[in-house]
Amino acid sequence: MTPEVTAALALITTSLNGAAAPALAEITATLGGIIEWWHPSADVTAAFAARIGWSVEDLLGPRRAVGVPEAPGIGPYDGTKEDALLFAAFSFERTGFRTFSLVGERDIARSACDRLKKALTIPEAEAIVRGAGSMEPDLARYLLLLGHTSGMGGY
Repeated sequence: MTPEVTAALALITTSLNGAAAPALAEITATLGGIIEWWHPSADVTAAFAARIGWSVEDLLGPRRAVGVPEAPGIGPYDGTKEDALLFAAFSFERTGFRTFSLVGERDIARSACDRLKKALTIPEAEAIVRGAGSMEPDLARYLLLLGHTSGMGGY
């Protein structure tokens, strides 16, 4: 997807109420988007924002732009893969530290995650992110969203 389409979908996401989330998923799929854990739905975004005590706008906007060293309301990380992926979807470490501080960094990481999803072979994955072809796909995407790509060779 182009940055313009991604921005439009983000605006739609924050505008739709929870009952309309399936419509957003349909629009995203129609536009060629990938619906996966690293692209949280409107409902997931709203729930995570509430969990950390932020508005959806703050989660997707200004606070993302300046970075946040801690989120007191984030609650305890429960140690499950699902919770780790939820935290990573918004670029939060399990400690509450937010790794990306500039607008667009998470979008770049998500784009690399999308390309990894489409990679059919180890060499294709390696061409996207060196080291990604030799690890479990969700681990590679998790590391991308947290900016921990040095062990993977960067992107």
